[in-house]
Amino acid sequence: MKPANHAAEVALAMLDRCCDEVEPVRPWSWQCAFQNGTRLPLSASYADGFLRLAAGPAMAPVTASALDRAIRWNAALTGGIKIAIDAARRAFALCADLVVLDEAQLLARLRWALDGFHDGLSAFATDDSLDAAIPSRPAPAPASELPELLGATPWEFAERDAGACSVALDAESAPPARVWMDADGISLSVELARASAVSAAQLRALGLFLLTVTGALRLVRAGAVESDGQTVFTLAARLPQAPAPEELDHALASLSVAYRLCARESCVLLDEAAAACYLAVRRQPMTCQSLDRKEN
Repeated sequence: MKPANHAAEVALAMLDRCCDEVEPVRPWSWQCAFQNGTRLPLSASYADGFLRLAAGPAMAPVTASALDRAIRWNAALTGGIKIAIDAARRAFALCADLVVLDEAQLLARLRWALDGFHDGLSAFATDDSLDAAIPSRPAPAPASELPELLGATPWEFAERDAGACSVALDAESAPPARVWMDADGISLSVELARASAVSAAQLRALGLFLLTVTGALRLVRAGAVESDGQTVFTLAARLPQAPAPEELDHALASLSVAYRLCARESCVLLDEAAAACYLAVRRQPMTCQSLDRKEN
């Protein structure tokens, strides 16, 4: 049996363990239903060593009022869950990417992700839910084991203060990725772009671009946070507290690829004229709420 087929069989077996219903759609693709207080329908597909889970159907249309909230929610979602734009459906979707290594590892990751889906779905509970308060991000926690975990990977790293580490990514001109531990697990993040004044058009163009890329890339999600009076756009990944070296390796490699794909374009979209042109090509209006809009 081919290794890829064996991994797909592992994925199917663990879906059967976690879900009440698993129905094949096409080779290595299934529709699933998970019950944990509420019924959660999911699509699952295996390819190239990864199992992707997506809450379906795509839940919310891409509107000007929802884009800024979606990218801010991404900075706080747990369980490896991310909000992305489903380009085919022109709608938001909630998804997760899990590395498939063996049955025990994948079963633990599935349970971790399924809990995250239930938390993340609160972002889409009602039509205006993306205007609800953004959840607080898990606070960093001391993690003396981080150097040991990173030392089992081929990536060069340095220990920083507060138990965090920095890792040199495989991307030209990329700043070091910051790696730290919190209550949800291990977070990895690299700064993509920042600006002290972001117009509605610039914000909307960056949100459309980065959340669409989020849907296309494995493990990585784009986010935006406010820091020192500036809007900071980031690329990030989340792993559970005791990831296998292969999972850390994949996350850092994915961050490297994402930075190479997004850094130049993100800086270009901070130009007002380029942002307007991009929105016109995507056939999106230029009006959008600001990331620093005051709450009522």
